[in-house]
Amino acid sequence: MAIIENYQDKKSELTTFLDLYAINSQNGQKYLYSQLCNQEAYDVWHLSLYFKEIMYYKKQLREKKITLDQLQRKEKNLLLYLILTIFDSNINIIKNRTDNLTIVELGCSLFEMIDGLEVIRRFIEVNKLNMKKLDLMNYKYKGIDISEMLTYAAIVLHKNYKVEIYKSIEMIRQKFNILYDRCVSSYALTTSKELAKFINLSDVALMNLFLSKNETFCTNILKPITYFSIEELISHTKKPIFHLFGEKAPVKFPRKGKDVLEGFFISCTPKFLEEFMKISTEHYVIKRYFNEKNIIPNNIKNFIK
Repeated sequence: MAIIENYQDKKSELTTFLDLYAINSQNGQKYLYSQLCNQEAYDVWHLSLYFKEIMYYKKQLREKKITLDQLQRKEKNLLLYLILTIFDSNINIIKNRTDNLTIVELGCSLFEMIDGLEVIRRFIEVNKLNMKKLDLMNYKYKGIDISEMLTYAAIVLHKNYKVEIYKSIEMIRQKFNILYDRCVSSYALTTSKELAKFINLSDVALMNLFLSKNETFCTNILKPITYFSIEELISHTKKPIFHLFGEKAPVKFPRKGKDVLEGFFISCTPKFLEEFMKISTEHYVIKRYFNEKNIIPNNIKNFIK
């Protein structure tokens, strides 16, 4: 499996910087106080970014009221909570379901996923939704991240949770229950077969993917990005993959004139998908979110050119 383990492609001529500086408003002169580059710049920036997100979640947990609009990253936290609810409530829907359910996140950063799920549980409680309050501490959280700084911080920030973090995808070899990935696969893998192999280890995968409606191709912005061929991907996956919503990423990557699909997807059995959509109709606020995002599952084979 061709894993891209370094933050930045060694062949790239680009260097990433994080600068702290001031500019004199009178003469425009710049005063540089501090400068970080490459992995250290990435680490410090994202440590600040995701720690701020965790602090927002902690504040929300103390609120007496939480509205749908106040929820952060619903495409991750809310949808994952629904998937977890199905696992917890429908014992027979997943063959290898265990009490120690395992969630794997590719590119886990500070594992702010845990804090986001805590907020969704609180949201369900304050809005009196007829859904089970999940025991989030009972699950195993396995992450894959190359940053030693973020890995250490993630473990320190979640001492009461079962957290394990690995540096490489290749270190995850046993089957697990739920996979979450927000485009990190496009930075870590180079072929559709590699991605399919990883997806096949999971029972259910919720992923934000960069897909090509024709052949697999790579582009570059700071580091190499892979657009996986839909046809190649489905030829190697054991379960169907369904497009949920979104077609174009808000960031415009160099797509080389290719026809692409940049959105959110779920890989699961048709039976699981049926339960996933059913649960969305049983609660008015969740139904509202599904309507706002126009979530209509569509098998990705229908997008092949």
